[in-house]
Amino acid sequence: MGVTEHLRGTFSFLTIIPVGGKSTLDAAARGTYMFPVVGAAIGIISGTSAYLLSLFTTPLLTAVLAVALIELLTGLHHFDALLDFGDGVMVKGDYRKKINAMHDSHTGAGGFWLGIMVIIAKIAVISQLHGMEILLGIFISEISAKFSMVASMFSGQAAYAESTTSGFCSSIKNSPHLFVISGATSVLLSLALSYTGAAMIASGIVVALLVNRFSRKQFGGITGDTVGSTDELAALFSLFILVVVL
Repeated sequence: MGVTEHLRGTFSFLTIIPVGGKSTLDAAARGTYMFPVVGAAIGIISGTSAYLLSLFTTPLLTAVLAVALIELLTGLHHFDALLDFGDGVMVKGDYRKKINAMHDSHTGAGGFWLGIMVIIAKIAVISQLHGMEILLGIFISEISAKFSMVASMFSGQAAYAESTTSGFCSSIKNSPHLFVISGATSVLLSLALSYTGAAMIASGIVVALLVNRFSRKQFGGITGDTVGSTDELAALFSLFILVVVL
């Protein structure tokens, strides 16, 4: 299985962007190191669209439409994970009870609150960007978000062995050189914003480590929902870093 199959698998797994041909979950797992490349594609599409919109409309409306496009391109998968994560955290009980709450198809108050707060915060920070800052900020924040998931799975332990997340964790853990390549790719792409871009990538790694630690206490390890939540939170905090620096 080559790089092309890995890339096709990751695009199919992380986005709704049509890539042609057949892709499998195994290809996506083996291509975990390619996540930042997918993030770059999402960032280019959504960042360029946001920049063009900013020429004709208000900063707030630009931010709303930019966030909506990002979530649409990812098929709302990570946002859905964020809602499940919020529900799991709010449930009192052992690991299994919390994980079952995350798997429940209904969204509770915890998930609703967390999802709304993250979306509002994303809109707020993007609305503070102007000109090319919008394009580059969204571009690098999506790379940071996707690499944060790689970092989460490389450093974390799956909550239960039979999960899909376990396969992704094993794939990247068994190929540490690919983790290094993934990180180096993220940093190189981030240099479009010089040291600020590198700081945005670093913030995503910090988010991954913090969410992993929190997930061990709450769920006994990481799950697909905690990894997806890491994506959403890393994107938010990397944008926050950009706004603070600017």
